[in-house]
Amino acid sequence: MPITLSCPVVKPTKQRFYDVDRIVRGLAFDIHNEFGRLLSEVIYKRELANRCTAAGLDCRREVKATLKHGSFVKDYYIDLLLEHGVPLEAKTAESIVDAHRAQSMNYLYLAELPHGTLLNFRPLKVGHEFVTTTHTHESRRAVTFVTTHWKSLHPRMEEMRLRMMDLIHDWGALLDTQAYREALIFFMGGTGVIRLIDFFSDGHVIGQHEMPMLTDDIGFAMTSINRSPSLMRRHLLRFLIHTKMQAIAWINFNKNQICFETLQT
Repeated sequence: MPITLSCPVVKPTKQRFYDVDRIVRGLAFDIHNEFGRLLSEVIYKRELANRCTAAGLDCRREVKATLKHGSFVKDYYIDLLLEHGVPLEAKTAESIVDAHRAQSMNYLYLAELPHGTLLNFRPLKVGHEFVTTTHTHESRRAVTFVTTHWKSLHPRMEEMRLRMMDLIHDWGALLDTQAYREALIFFMGGTGVIRLIDFFSDGHVIGQHEMPMLTDDIGFAMTSINRSPSLMRRHLLRFLIHTKMQAIAWINFNKNQICFETLQT
């Protein structure tokens, strides 16, 4: 299996999810009122887990979700999994931001669960949000590959494209972009493909930039841009023109559409 979890997962009914969330939210408010807002994240997580267990909820901490593809393995850890089907992430940040929501969504995809909860203990009042998806593993595998602007300048580029398609067919789309990037680097040669390349201004080297490279003069980039990918294209081209690379092989994840482009100046 490409995705496994360290404990059983059972999809809850919507009502059961809201019932569990209501209990947990009340416990979180009690902890916040008693302990204040200034403690470390780990203390809040530990106390919340203890109180959930005392309230009669099945509570698992640091539930491991493992992504596998061939010999590549990457582990993620869900803060709390309640009643085998309610994942919860606890934060101590100024506010809940998109990166937190994306992390929670990633866990929903890995566990193939529809709902999750985000708590934030740092504000004056406990921050609380739901994360929700209707996607399943199968629906995430229903992707469209766009190669309109793809040109294989070297066999390594085609090797990379086919490897990425294999990953998507195995894992599906929408997961943490870093997982695809790490897997691609792993299969294309490991950390040795990441090099420091010279960056030029007026013909003079003004610094070096870390770049994964397929060949001595073809780099690759991976992004997850749903809005205005054209803006990212322009920035990649601006970067390219100030290096000695001849091209960047760009992969962009736009929900269930995976675009392969060859960028050249």
